[in-house]
Amino acid sequence: MTIVAVTETHIHADYLSGTRELAEAIINGAENKGLTVEMVDHATPITGKGIRAQVDGQTVAVGSADLLDVTPDNTRILELNDQGKTAMYVGVDGRAIGIVAVADTIRDDAYAAVQALHEKGARVIMATGDAERVARNVAAELGVDEVHAELMPEDKLTIVRELQEKGHTVAMVGDGVNDTPALAQADIGVAMGAAGSPAAIETADIALMADKLPRLPYALGLAQRTVRTMRVNIAIALATVAILLVDAAAAD
Repeated sequence: MTIVAVTETHIHADYLSGTRELAEAIINGAENKGLTVEMVDHATPITGKGIRAQVDGQTVAVGSADLLDVTPDNTRILELNDQGKTAMYVGVDGRAIGIVAVADTIRDDAYAAVQALHEKGARVIMATGDAERVARNVAAELGVDEVHAELMPEDKLTIVRELQEKGHTVAMVGDGVNDTPALAQADIGVAMGAAGSPAAIETADIALMADKLPRLPYALGLAQRTVRTMRVNIAIALATVAILLVDAAAAD
């Protein structure tokens, strides 16, 4: 547990990925067990897979089975997923030594935010790197319309492009490095600022610095009202031009 927590300090300190919350949970868990957690000097985040670091002369990896190049223990992983936990492998010098699992907690305001978006006519799609079972359990509880799980950053980008090709206007909400390609591609990129990485905030069109989910439907409603106002103003302007043209023709 100590080497996992030490490795994760790099993510927590530098906000290098959207897994900051996972890193924070692991660090807190280690400290609650009375373990000493020190900073790591050299670590490399592997986008969509995890992180590698040098700890006391050993190469430590925390992340997916692909990152460690090991055969996944599907039975144990699925058991943890069914419990609503995101599971990660831990390896030292290329050898898997264990699994660490972190449980996601659904925010109190998440359900209300999803319902408010539905009321405004939005279709809510979850695109996440989390395990399929974990994602589907969360989506079912929140009333999300569609779920895509176990995604790499390029997969999220593909989903946004496909929706746009079908004629949809897409607003992408994200907070991590893994979300930046999709945020850049979306018609509107929204970064959850307080929890977001600098890359996500810089890429997005809008940064919600208060990090409050109810701001999402509020922003959508504001945008819809703005569009309606623009359309009314354009209609009035065109009508005025038409009247002036008619008056000019009558004068002739």
